[in-house]
Order: sequence, then C-alpha cells, then structure tokens
Amino acid sequence: MKYKSTIFPNCSTKRKFKMQVFLWFFSLIILYNNATFCAASPHHLKNKFVRASFSRSGLTNLYNRSIDKNFQFSRDDFSITINGKQISGRSLHLAAIQKRNHKLIYKFDNSGYTISLIYELKPSWHFISKQLKIKSKSDKPYRVNKISVIREKLNQPVASDYIPKAIHQNIGPKDFGAFLRFSDQTGMFALVQNPFLSVSRKGASFDISYQPKMKWNPANGAFSSDRGCMGTYRLTGEKVPVDMIPEWKWTQGKIDNSGKTEDKAEIQAFTNCVSKFIIDHHRKPINVNVGWTENDYQIDVSTKAGRDVYKRIIDQASNIGIHYIVYAPTNSKLATHKNTADTWGWGNVLWLGLGKKIRKGQWHPRTSPIPHSIRTMINYANQKNIKLLAYVYPDLPFKEDSSAIVKKNGWRYANLGDRSLQNWLIKNLTAFKK
Repeated sequence: MKYKSTIFPNCSTKRKFKMQVFLWFFSLIILYNNATFCAASPHHLKNKFVRASFSRSGLTNLYNRSIDKNFQFSRDDFSITINGKQISGRSLHLAAIQKRNHKLIYKFDNSGYTISLIYELKPSWHFISKQLKIKSKSDKPYRVNKISVIREKLNQPVASDYIPKAIHQNIGPKDFGAFLRFSDQTGMFALVQNPFLSVSRKGASFDISYQPKMKWNPANGAFSSDRGCMGTYRLTGEKVPVDMIPEWKWTQGKIDNSGKTEDKAEIQAFTNCVSKFIIDHHRKPINVNVGWTENDYQIDVSTKAGRDVYKRIIDQASNIGIHYIVYAPTNSKLATHKNTADTWGWGNVLWLGLGKKIRKGQWHPRTSPIPHSIRTMINYANQKNIKLLAYVYPDLPFKEDSSAIVKKNGWRYANLGDRSLQNWLIKNLTAFKK
C-alpha cells in the first residue's frame, strides 16, 4: 500500500507518515490544552448593576458598575458541621461547575454527602447570594449542627465595621450580619437570612455562621441552608445613630452622632436586599390596630355586652382608616384563662379564641363550623372594611405532641426545625385562613 502525502511532497513515504502522525498528536495536545484552559477559565454572573467572577475556588471578584469598583476575594469558602464533624469546602473534591439561568452551581462530592454551593444573581439584584444544599447518600437521618455560609477574605484592607446586634432571651446577643467599611468611602454588606448569627472578623477575613441544630430526614429531600447575600455600595457620609433616643428625652431637634452610627447607604443596601425576598409588596402602608392597646383580652365577646364594646373598637379603627385588627378578646364560651397550657398563658385568645379547642382536637380548621360569636364579629368587621387578624404562635400542639417542644429554664419553646410541626402549622394555618 502506497501512502501519498499532500503536506510533505518532498519527503519519503515513511518519513511523511511519521511527520503527519506527529502533527496529529501535536494537534491533540493543543486541543487538550485549550479544553483544559476553557474549563479553568473564569465564570461570570452579571446584570446591569453587578458582575461577579468565579474560578474553580469560588468567588474572586465582585464588581459594582455604579461606583466603578472591583472588590477582590483571595478566599471564598464555607463549612458545615454534621453529626459533630466539620466539613470545609476547601477540603472537598470539586466534581463539576454548572451554569443555569442566573445561577452558578459548584458540585462537591464527600464520602457521605453531595454538597451543592449555589451562587445566584437575578436581573434586579444589587447583590449576589450564596446558598448550600446537602444531599445525603444514606437514608439515615442526620443532624446539622453549624453552618458557615460566608467565609471570605478580601484583598482590600477593612478600615472598620458595623455589626448590628440583638439580645435574645436565654441565648444572649446575636448578630444580624456585617457592614464593612473601606478607606475609599465604599462599603460591603454580608448577611444571612437568619436572626441568630455569629459574625467574626480578623483583618480582611470575615465569617458568618449560625447553629440550626436541626435533625434532618433525607426522605424530605436535600437540606437547604439559609441564604447568604453580599453587596457593595458607596458610603454617603450621612450618619444615623444605632441606638434609639431614650423615651421622653428632649434633644432640641438635634441628632447626636457621637456614639455608634450607621451610614444611610448601609440602611438602603440592607432595605433593598430584604425587599427582593418579600412575597407581597404593598404600595400603601398596612395599618394595624393591636387590640391589646385597648386591653381587649379583658372583653368577653361571648356576651352581647362584650361584643358591643368590641364593635366600638372596630368603629373607631374604621373611622381613622385602619383595615386590620389583631383580634384577641376573651370568649368564655369557647375557652377561659383557667388551666391555659401554654407558657405565656394566652392560649384562650389564640386563633380568634379557638386556640384551646384546636390544641385539644375539639375544633378543626378544615371541617368544624365557625362558632356564632366569632362569625358575628367577622361579619361586623367586614361591614367596616376591616379584617380580623388571629393571634397565633406555634407551641400550641405541645400537650398532645411534645416532640417538637424544647423545655428550658421552665419555659417551653417550639422547635420550628421540626418537620412535623412545620407541616402541622402550614396545613392548619392555611385551612384556618380559608
């Protein structure tokens, strides 16, 4: 068989063949290198406000178009503690990077779990979000002890920070997130959609974590972390005191900025971020009258005299343009304060007065008729263009099913991480509203 070369006409057949094989092999190397380069090249999520760049290690740059500044990250990480064992994102094997619509998804493989790290940037967002999803390879329930959604290090020095805090009963102070300030009068916020955060910062490194302590059943699907959000802005220099002015203190119309303050740009950035996750956007304020301000729990609406008193409250609220009332009077025909089983002692006024009966299984939102004394007040309120809001808190079913109740220092708390309680609340609240 003769071999004819069109590329090397002056070479011997054998030599021509070897040289073409070499060229084919060399071409494959080039193609391989190009493919590898493409796989390692940066990924991007962008809209008209923000451009986020990523490498195989995660987020590397966050560019704010309005202030024309690029915020660079030298580290982007996360950690999860499951059944007491901490798993760091940097220690995991990266299996794949996928881009779907406005999301960039990093898939990690662990011996017992598949972990997805999801970045998202929607068209109207001025920030980027970061969230974890954990899927167990076993059908055995596990406990998620702690999650650090945001573990970052910036290339730019942080000049100062503001970490808003709240004091929670029995668990002490917790953080709401972090606002980082830089010497060029720009800033960055880092938040997680959880009110019980712990924020730590050392230099340009910062970490935001929380402790769900949740037992999770793989039969319910993947466990999702609370969403983290990071955004940037330019500081205005306009300061607002962090602490409220003490009641009855005369300030002569002057604002004291000598203490801890926050910048108006930080307030606006936080507000804009939260507003993107609000389900129902009202263009007008919602005016609510809280019946407790009239001590309505002392009014017994099981009697005509009591209903007449409450109708005057509805009348006055309607006259000044209020459309909602938190309705929590006593209805002695349905329940009394005596032998109230909940810790706060308000069981008899919950669920428009049906709280005790619901807890005992004597009244069911989906099937039981509405008592006359309640229907009468609902109808009267409707005539005045007012809706009655039921006072409800979730530790109601504990006497019949205590599995979702945590007892501490003589108090009872509902464990909202309990799937059975979540299902019970969603089902019954929906039926009750209808």
